[in-house]
Amino acid sequence: MESQYEEEFRDVEYGGNYEAQEFEACSFFNCNFESVKLKDSRFIGCKFIECNFSGCDIHTSAFRKVEFEKCKMIGLRFDTCNTFGLAMNFDGCNLDYTVMADMDLRKLKFKNCSMVEVDFSKSTLNRTKIYSCNLTGATFESTDLSYVDLRESYNFSIDPTRNNIKKMKISRSQIEGLLREYDINLS
Repeated sequence: MESQYEEEFRDVEYGGNYEAQEFEACSFFNCNFESVKLKDSRFIGCKFIECNFSGCDIHTSAFRKVEFEKCKMIGLRFDTCNTFGLAMNFDGCNLDYTVMADMDLRKLKFKNCSMVEVDFSKSTLNRTKIYSCNLTGATFESTDLSYVDLRESYNFSIDPTRNNIKKMKISRSQIEGLLREYDINLS
C-alpha cells in the first residue's frame, strides 16, 4: 500500500484506479475523484474541500476522522466502505442519492447538506447531528434516530412506527414530517 503523509493536493484531476492508497493528515482542495476507483484505500485525519467524488468506487475504503466541506458526493455507496473507526463530518456537501444503509453512523455531523433520496435504512444515527439539511425523499426504514437533532433540517418524512425516534429533536413546525404517512391535515 502506497502512503502519503501530511501532503497538500490542489486542483488534481484523478482518473482511473487509485486502489490501496493510504492518505494520513492530507488536505485536498478542488480535486476531482469523479468515477475513480479508490477501493481498499484509507483516509485518516484528512480534509477535502470543494472536491468531486460523484460516482467514485469507495468499496472497502476507510474514512477515519475525515472532514468534507462543499464536496460533491452524488451517488456514493458508503454502505460498501470499511466501517471500522468510521468518523466523518460533512459541511455544505451534496450527498444526493448516496447509500448509507445498514451502517453505524453514530455521532456524525451533517451541516447545510443536500441529502435528497439518501438511504438510511437500518442504520444507527444515534446522536448524529443533522443541521439545516434538505432530506427530500430520504429513506428512514428501521432506522435508529434516537437523540438525533433535526430541528433545522427540512423536507423529511419519518414514520414513527417504523423507526426508533426516542428523544429525537424536531421543531413544532416539523410535526408534519412525522405524520405524513397518516394523511392527516394539519392547520
